[in-house]
Amino acid sequence: MSTLSIEVQGAEEVAAVLERAKEAISKERMTDILFGGAEEIRKAVRPQIPVGPTGKLHDAIRSVKMTPSENWPAVALVAMNFKKAPHANLVEKGHRTVQGGRLKVSERQRRKGAHAGMITGRVPPHPYFYDNVKTAAPLARAYVIESIEYLLEDIDR
Repeated sequence: MSTLSIEVQGAEEVAAVLERAKEAISKERMTDILFGGAEEIRKAVRPQIPVGPTGKLHDAIRSVKMTPSENWPAVALVAMNFKKAPHANLVEKGHRTVQGGRLKVSERQRRKGAHAGMITGRVPPHPYFYDNVKTAAPLARAYVIESIEYLLEDIDR
C-alpha cells in the first residue's frame, strides 16, 4: 500500500489573509459602504424635488442605515419620510381635486344625508423621486464597487 503525502507551504499566510478579510468586510462596514451609496442617491435626487411654500417635501428625503443582525444582511436605503411630508405621493403621482365631500357615496350614506363631491380639477403629477432614483443608481453602484475594491486592496497590504 502506498502513502500519499502533500506538503502545503504558506497556509499560515492564507489563514491570516482570510482573517483580515473577515474583519475588513464585516456587516457593519458593509452597511457603512451601502449607506455611502444611499447618500450619493439622496444628493442626486434632492435638487430635483419641487420646493413648496413649507419646504417639507424637500426636507423629507432621507437615507437610512439599518442595523445589521445575525439573520439580517447589511441594508441602507433612500426613502421619503411620509411623517414629514404626507403629501409626497400626491405630488409624485398627481391627484384629483374634489369639492364638497367624497367622490363616491353609497346608498346607505346617501340616506344619511351625504352627497357626492364634485370633481373640480386635476393636479398633474410631478415625478421627482422614483425616476431620479433610477437615474442616480449607477452613481451609488460605482461608489459601492469602488469602496469594496478599496477594502480588498487594504486586505493585501
